[in-house]
Amino acid sequence: MSRSSVTTQRATVDDLHDVVALCLEARDESALVAHVCSGDPSVLRHQLGGALDQPETVLLVASRDDAVIGFSVARVVRPGVLFSVGWLEVEVIYARSADRRRGVGHELMAGLAHVAQDEQCEYVVAMPLTAARSEQRFLARLGFVSAGARRIVPTASLVRRVELAVNPRDRRRDRGRESLLAARRRLRHVGSPQVELLPLAAGAESSSMQVSRPVETLRPDSSTTTNS
Repeated sequence: MSRSSVTTQRATVDDLHDVVALCLEARDESALVAHVCSGDPSVLRHQLGGALDQPETVLLVASRDDAVIGFSVARVVRPGVLFSVGWLEVEVIYARSADRRRGVGHELMAGLAHVAQDEQCEYVVAMPLTAARSEQRFLARLGFVSAGARRIVPTASLVRRVELAVNPRDRRRDRGRESLLAARRRLRHVGSPQVELLPLAAGAESSSMQVSRPVETLRPDSSTTTNS
């Protein structure tokens, strides 16, 4: 089939059923997509339907013989406080597996390029979700260059880490308490009456002083007198 048989246009409500099916197909291909795309078709349809009503969101579909075989999602970012230029941020560009290497991706990117031009976006920024080599090669052939790297962290993990970074003393005290509790659990398990002394955690406070053997031997004997 020739590439000219592929057409692209803005998605409509009538296209949502096919786009949802492609979203689920893309989700199955990439573990990362599974983190940002719901597996519930009704939820996806609701989200995509809401995107159609947002003026900054661009949802394109690629069709051949009246069948939707690919789609792309992008967002127009206007100049703001820290940025003097606007850009088009391509979040997803996906072609059905059976129709790859047939110009679908190029047609979708061409459509996005014209949208960027019409919206006076100075740059087009691609944020590929799969990070597959084929996807990287596709972008490189179109002139995309690397500009930084994406990093991801679960929100719950980030909250814990920033709280520990802000309160390092609390972290050291928590480690000291955990060491003491662990020692008590071991004593109960073996049934030993002996008390196990653990080194104090860094930064922990103690109401007693420990004297090492070398220092203790330096103390004068009680029977020894010192002449002034």
